[in-house]
Amino acid sequence: MSQASLTILIPTYGRSTLLGRTLESLSNCDIPEGYVETVVIENGPKSGAEAVVRDTAIKYPHLKIRYMHVERANKSHALNEALATMRDELIIFFDDDVRFDPGVIIAYNAAAKNNPRNCFFGGPVSVDQEAPPPSWLSPMLPRSARGMEFDSEQQGNDYLGFNWAAYVHDLKEVGLFDSNFGPGSPTKATGQEAEMQRRLISRGLTPIDVHDARVWHYVPTSRSTPQWGAQRRFQRGISDSIKVDKGELLRRARLAASSGIKSLIVMVLTRKTKDPERYWRARFGLAYNLGLLKGLTTRINKRHYS
Repeated sequence: MSQASLTILIPTYGRSTLLGRTLESLSNCDIPEGYVETVVIENGPKSGAEAVVRDTAIKYPHLKIRYMHVERANKSHALNEALATMRDELIIFFDDDVRFDPGVIIAYNAAAKNNPRNCFFGGPVSVDQEAPPPSWLSPMLPRSARGMEFDSEQQGNDYLGFNWAAYVHDLKEVGLFDSNFGPGSPTKATGQEAEMQRRLISRGLTPIDVHDARVWHYVPTSRSTPQWGAQRRFQRGISDSIKVDKGELLRRARLAASSGIKSLIVMVLTRKTKDPERYWRARFGLAYNLGLLKGLTTRINKRHYS
């Protein structure tokens, strides 16, 4: 089998301290022969990432780290700008708030050597929590805040955006990342990586679980609260609205409104009984349906989508 060529791509926005932590962790990883470079692309106003990359490059020259900057504060756009500079190789996507198992790059490299075509890859995620959420809340939070393990009997997980990999030519063939998804998007929809992975699967590519490619995602206290979880459910609703067929927009809007009203009634009733789990479960449901309604009405009004 031929040696796989791979590049690490790390987008960053306004988190130079966390970026430094991530690059320090990356320096402790085993580097395979096919490694090309690490690219850090900062989007939006410059906020210290360039200096962090410069200092890291001096301290750890084996990382072959390169800095890029785009003024537009949109993660998907930034990823696309970086991918335009890259060759036909495997790209490993990490974020600026993770730390690594030392074998993570070796694991992706081995997976690529064994699966050189028609596939993409993802690894499991653990979390570094500043403060654990209440036990009743944890299952309601998104996987980015509670971690993600693989079902050993089934491949094809929706890989989290800060720990997955794909070949450049496949990403380009499906049109790169959609700037209507992810941080900085005009729609406020989340999940640009999940949307990309759906398109890759539709093109016939197979997702491959890489069990030894583990990262730890930093979760601050502010992202272990029910308020933050409800906001994420709202954004998830917007994201899911974009998947609805045009002929179903009005029907789904009516269903979302009806379901949202039911959640609101449960919220009123459970506030009186002081049952936080049931109250917040209903509030999460209301937030999701409000997001779904927002996205559906946006599409009906043709502000972003036809």
